[in-house]
Order: sequence, then structure tokens, then C-alpha cells
Amino acid sequence: MERINQYKVDLEESRKQVIERCNRKAEIEEEDIKSIEKYFSDYKKWKEDDNKQLNLFSENKLPISILEGRMTIRENKEGSNGVTSVGSKYDTTKKGMDARKNPQNYLDNKKHDLGLYPLSAILFNPKDIKVKTLEEFVNLYKQQSFQGAELSSTTIFCSLPYPEDLKVLYELFRVHKDDKNKNFQILRKEMKASISRPDLGSDDDMMIHMKKLTRGKGSNKKETYKYGWTGNEEIDEKRREKAINYMNIHSEKLSVEGNNEITVKYREY
Repeated sequence: MERINQYKVDLEESRKQVIERCNRKAEIEEEDIKSIEKYFSDYKKWKEDDNKQLNLFSENKLPISILEGRMTIRENKEGSNGVTSVGSKYDTTKKGMDARKNPQNYLDNKKHDLGLYPLSAILFNPKDIKVKTLEEFVNLYKQQSFQGAELSSTTIFCSLPYPEDLKVLYELFRVHKDDKNKNFQILRKEMKASISRPDLGSDDDMMIHMKKLTRGKGSNKKETYKYGWTGNEEIDEKRREKAINYMNIHSEKLSVEGNNEITVKYREY
């Protein structure tokens, strides 16, 4: 556990440096790149260790991501979640999930061609950290999941970044998306291609299916798909905020009636 804490300490320190630079400058400059690179490096080390904790299942123990309320769980049955209804480009198959884990597909701009759009998942609610064993986790998951889903070989576990990191990523990915520094844009694209993160969030079932949207203009116009998007600006903005501050979803609905639905931009997990 001490080793895991050190990864977190390193991440917190480099995160702090990036926040300070972002807050005091209108645009990312060359001198800021090293701080962002250090943050990305520390994040990847922390994330790799976070992912390795899934091995604790074999010891009837739970990963820290479950105990902290950062774990999303998806039942990924072949052909599920609207593949046939919205078009074959929206890939929810095992092949599509494997493709999402490969950053090169995003760096090569294959997201739309391969249909690697965000997918719906459950944000597991540890009920105030009362779940301690694998058996307790499985039983509570059955209560919280849609239609009492069972854990199986097709279940996908993906832990989320801390909300503090999501706020940093929001700054780098959206606020600074038009910054002119080329080295930053290369780094920014690499980070976007590698980091799994929530897209939309809700403290209950979103009650909506996949929506087909058109983005861009002229020759850059592309069809895209969005799950959980209503077209109502107020609702959609609230769902974006809930994705960044997803820990608040837990506090709003602790009963098993709350499905805590979230959509995830699956990347490396």
C-alpha cells in the first residue's frame, strides 16, 4: 500500500504544478511542456498500478478504486447497447473494446471510422465504503446494476481518474484546445488518446438511447454517436458536470435504486 501511496503523492505534486501554470497563463507555452509531460508520466505510472489492483479479486480483496468509488462496470455482451439500431459503425463488441485500448487508433484519427464512441457503464457505489470483500461487492453490484446483471468474462472494469485530474484534463483538452504551441498540441492529442475518462454522468438511469449527431462543416462534416445526450442544453451541461464531479453522484443517491449511470470515453484501461 505504501508504494501505491507514493504514486498518488507524485501525481498530486505534478498535478499541482500543472494547475498553477494553467491558472496564470492564457496559453500553454514551451516552458510549460515539461510540467505537463511530468504530469502525464506520473499519471500513467499511477494508472498502471491502479489497474494492477484488479488482481486482488483472486485473493477475495477489493481494489482501492472500488473502495474509493472510482470504478465503472460494463456488461459488454456482443451486439449490445444499440449496434443494430444506430448502425454498425458504433462498435460495442470485444473487438471494438480492444480497439479503444489502442491509442494509435485515435492518433491516426480512426475513431469515427471504427466507431469508437463513448459507452454507458455503471459507476459502482460502495455505499459509504461498507463493501469489504469480493462476495459483498458481487452481491451489491447485482442490486445496483441494470436488470440485475451478473459479473462474467465479458464484464469490463475501468477505474476513473480522480475528479481533481478530470479538472486538469478539462483545462488541457477543452480550454486550451486552440492554443498555438505545436508541441503542446502533440502532447495533448497523445493524452486524449490514452486516458480513459467519463463523458456524461447521472445519479440514475439516463433513460435515453444512442443518438446520431452531425459534427463539423463542409468537408470536415462527420457523423458521430452519443449515448446520454438529450439535445437539451441545460440537462446535457448538468450531465457533463456530473461526469467531472462524479463523486457527488454517490452522495446524491446512496440507495440501491440509484443506478449511477455514466458514459465513459474508453481508452487504455
